[in-house]
Amino acid sequence: DTATTEIYTFPYTTLFRSGAAGAALPAGPAGPTDPAGPAGSGRPVGAVGEAAPAIAGVAGNGQKELVEVLAGLARPGKGSVNILGREWHEFYPQAPRVGGMAYIPEDRQGIATCPSMSLVDNLLLTARETFPDGLLISRSAALAAVLQLISGYDIRPGNPQAPARSLSGGNLQKLVIGRELLRQPSVIIAENPTQGLDVA
Repeated sequence: DTATTEIYTFPYTTLFRSGAAGAALPAGPAGPTDPAGPAGSGRPVGAVGEAAPAIAGVAGNGQKELVEVLAGLARPGKGSVNILGREWHEFYPQAPRVGGMAYIPEDRQGIATCPSMSLVDNLLLTARETFPDGLLISRSAALAAVLQLISGYDIRPGNPQAPARSLSGGNLQKLVIGRELLRQPSVIIAENPTQGLDVA
């Protein structure tokens, strides 16, 4: 297959959508206020399967607001937002925990995790439906999952009962990413996922 890259250019913000590898397609002609389509491009954003959309731009020009709408933290001010084939108000607040939307926030310690809680409890913050035990949650299955993440992602220190605050930024991010991938999401929203991380 010939992979493609679509580039949408807005004032101060550019949205890149790419496939595996290939030549760039023409940029979308419209700005963010154009009613022709989502994000002002006249075409659906992120509608291509296996695509990896990315938004890049100057801080303060709408990226955070867009993420909050897509992640269900804020209602759309106007227009229409469709997520996985459903209108925003139909998708939220009962978004599926498994196979739906995963959100990796920019703020790892303030939003993504609870610093005083253990790694197991932090795993259960968003992935609890992954470990059903009748009407309850199987903590033994959650513990096994955390141990698997610790081994697979080399999370240090490797103590599943350690508080999240004991992890470095990089190790905490690995826990958050691994947790969200456990849910087998159809869409992942990663907000500045490399911010504050060492290159190594």
